[in-house]
Parts: sequence; structure tokens; C-alpha cells
Amino acid sequence: MTALEKMALEIVQKQAKNVKKENEKREQLAAGFTFVKPVSASAKKVIQQLEAMMIDGYAKIDNTNGAFMPVVIEQVGENQISIAHYYEQNGDLMADPEIVFLKKEYSYGVEYYPIYERMSGLCSDVELVIFENRKPKMISNLQKQTASFCTTWMRTIAMQQSIGK
Repeated sequence: MTALEKMALEIVQKQAKNVKKENEKREQLAAGFTFVKPVSASAKKVIQQLEAMMIDGYAKIDNTNGAFMPVVIEQVGENQISIAHYYEQNGDLMADPEIVFLKKEYSYGVEYYPIYERMSGLCSDVELVIFENRKPKMISNLQKQTASFCTTWMRTIAMQQSIGK
């Protein structure tokens, strides 16, 4: 393959990638999710692995012999999953943190959007996205930060719990 052919192939591949991204954005816009940030591809992979471990909408994973907090995955609503770490304080279960994700299916695949976050120890309970007629009506300024945090959090969960190895 000549240098000119390689350059032409790279241009075509880049254009195809841009068209794919544009189509994904168009589909998200039609669903009303343009301004709601999904988790990263690496976080999505871990969430899907955790979701696959659920039996009857629930799983508690503790592969660390007490070295780290177990991770709990629960189906909490239609297309909504909660992922959380819990500890006990004065007989109460405390979330550290709990994040609820909306699982949204598109023609190109699935996206997970953080829509709720709770940190019991900080008395923090935040609706990250408020819906009206199944479309986002209001998006908290914290929603994008939470979606970004999920990349590190899911990587940590995968490492601590030996998931995906």
C-alpha cells in the first residue's frame, strides 16, 4: 500500500468515525439525552460485568476477604440499576457511595447515565437528573462530575473485586 493510499484510507476511516458519532448524537438528541453525560466506555464495561452477575435483580460481590467493602448491585426500577458500597453505623446501612444509573438502549448500543447519587456519611442525597415524560427535564451541575467519577470508581471496583480478569 502506498503512502497516498494509506492517507486516503485514514481519511475515509476518520470520516466514517465522525458519521457514527454524529448519528449517535442525533439519536441521543431525539431521546432528549444530548446534555446528560453517560459513563465512559471503560466504566460501561465494568457496569455490564456487574449487571451480568445479578440474580433476580441483586448481587453482592465480596472477593476481598474483608480487605475492601463489598459492592452491591440492585435493579431498583425499570432500566435502573444501583451500584453501592455500604457500611454499618449505629445499626444503619450507610451508602459510600450509591449511584443509580439509567440504562438507555440505542440502535448503536447501551449507555449508562448516572441519575442519582447518595453519600450517607456526608448527608448528601442528589437527584442528578429529573425526568418529565421519560425525558430529562433538569440536569444537576454535578451530573457530569459524577459520570466522570464513575470511570475511576468502576476501575477501582474491578481491581478490588478481581472483575474482568
